[in-house]
Amino acid sequence: MKEIVLRDEKWGENEHHILKAVLKDNGELVFEGIDMGDSVKERFDDFDFEYWHTIEEKYIHDILLFLIKEKFNKISEVLKWLKSKNIPYTSQSF
Repeated sequence: MKEIVLRDEKWGENEHHILKAVLKDNGELVFEGIDMGDSVKERFDDFDFEYWHTIEEKYIHDILLFLIKEKFNKISEVLKWLKSKNIPYTSQSF
């Protein structure tokens, strides 16, 4: 399982909101969130609210390609981004 924190915000006296993207061992992508604080208590009558949104493994490649298309339009941008994340790649040309 791999995960990355997309949001971890605290403010006020007790507000805390966390959102993670998790790649499960079964290949699913799960967005896991928890919101805590007075604003949650007012809205849901409970201090915390947890939620999960799951995407089947067969759609992960589609998500990846759409995100790449939305973020990049030049190979130089892709390579710069890969380097900034310490993601190795190989290059070929002729």
